[in-house]
Amino acid sequence: MNVISAVVESDSLWQGIWHDDLVKRTVFHEAGHAVAIILGNRSKDLPPVFFQIHLGCFAKKTEQATMARSGHKNLATVQGGHLLDNLPVTVLECSGYYSPQEKNAYQAAVEADVFNLLVGPLAEARYIAERDGEVFCHDLLPLTILARHYGGEIDINQCMAYLDGLIADPGLKTQKLQEIYRQACEFVKNSWNWRIIEHLVKHLLEAQPESIDCEHLLLLIEQYRASRPLRAA
Repeated sequence: MNVISAVVESDSLWQGIWHDDLVKRTVFHEAGHAVAIILGNRSKDLPPVFFQIHLGCFAKKTEQATMARSGHKNLATVQGGHLLDNLPVTVLECSGYYSPQEKNAYQAAVEADVFNLLVGPLAEARYIAERDGEVFCHDLLPLTILARHYGGEIDINQCMAYLDGLIADPGLKTQKLQEIYRQACEFVKNSWNWRIIEHLVKHLLEAQPESIDCEHLLLLIEQYRASRPLRAA
């Protein structure tokens, strides 16, 4: 093997390692969203919502190349899963004049959707921390870092858009976002939730589906819960 071929082979090896890690980061991110939507909503006595995860990272290489040429940068997307999309039309079209019950329903939906959006990048951040032998600590992880380095920019922008419809005052809006962010961090730090996220990641990396719906994900979660004793975080 000459020097040039050795360098090319080494470069290809590193590209493969980088791609595999990027795929794993992406799958942790989406598994975090899934577990939050399913278990987070359930813990708040909120109704289940339908969603699908589309995993472009598992598409055939020809399809990945087509996506890249078309400017499609997302390795995965979640379709659905937002409680706000499932509120009655009377609540969504009342121009801000809510009854107490409607206001409570709207606020609960906004806060849950924001929570579920934040858990995704936080799950990716915990995976990276553990991969690098570091301690996952949200005190060292401001939202700006979450947006810049853990695929959270779109998620956080969507959070702000949701909160815009709930809170007008910028200071109170930021305060509410930080409050929900701390709750999302505690959810990801919880060892039981994390084991479920890891279980979904293991399944997705092995099966490599190009899409998976919430019913299949719920089945995987319930099977795991049934096979493992519940332990404190």
